[in-house]
Amino acid sequence: MGTWRTNHIDNVSDNGLTMTFKVDGNSLKMNSPTDVSYQATMDGTEAPVNGDPGVTTMSVMKTGANSMTETDKRTGKIISITEMTVEPDGQSMKMIMHNKLRGNTSSVAAMKQAT
Repeated sequence: MGTWRTNHIDNVSDNGLTMTFKVDGNSLKMNSPTDVSYQATMDGTEAPVNGDPGVTTMSVMKTGANSMTETDKRTGKIISITEMTVEPDGQSMKMIMHNKLRGNTSSVAAMKQAT
């Protein structure tokens, strides 16, 4: 999928706005410049999150040819659900984030970065 950067996410540092996704079969790897990372199968199975004290596990489910849903948990409790859809141009991704702790929803666009 490549490296993506958003313009703004509340309470996230500039380094946290960039993330790299790699798909290999049914496996998804994510890492960021802040050393947050995970590797998970895209079937909803929980996997550990490394480097993020606010998220202990996550799961990801492929929901379409260009979309997936990530569910983040802290000590077993769902804290956020993010729906990600890569647009048909392959250069932008819409992210809808449902913050379960605050009870709000926000959306951002991420742009694919040149490698």
